[in-house]
Amino acid sequence: MPIRFENSPAFFNVSADTTALGAIDDARKEKHCERRAIAWLLAKDAVSSVILGASKLPQLEDNLGAINVRLTAAEVAELDAATVLPPVYPNWVYDRFVDQPLAQALHKL
Repeated sequence: MPIRFENSPAFFNVSADTTALGAIDDARKEKHCERRAIAWLLAKDAVSSVILGASKLPQLEDNLGAINVRLTAAEVAELDAATVLPPVYPNWVYDRFVDQPLAQALHKL
């Protein structure tokens, strides 16, 4: 990887991936973590449906059990925080090279 891109958000963020995996691992300790994951998706205002990938009847029954799972606002916020995506190109370029110098120049006026 070229040195000039090593701090770029376009590449994988290992610490963020570890945080997300930690939250998922905490969920795995509970029974039916799949239900919790589906309930988290259904708690989102932007999500109207979830496509299940069950290939066996017990998997389908377990996934459908998510209907009965209610996550608290704190649980939803915890999972949201663990799965924040990095900014995409070109947004991170504008944030880093255009918006910051412009903001600094405006504050000096």
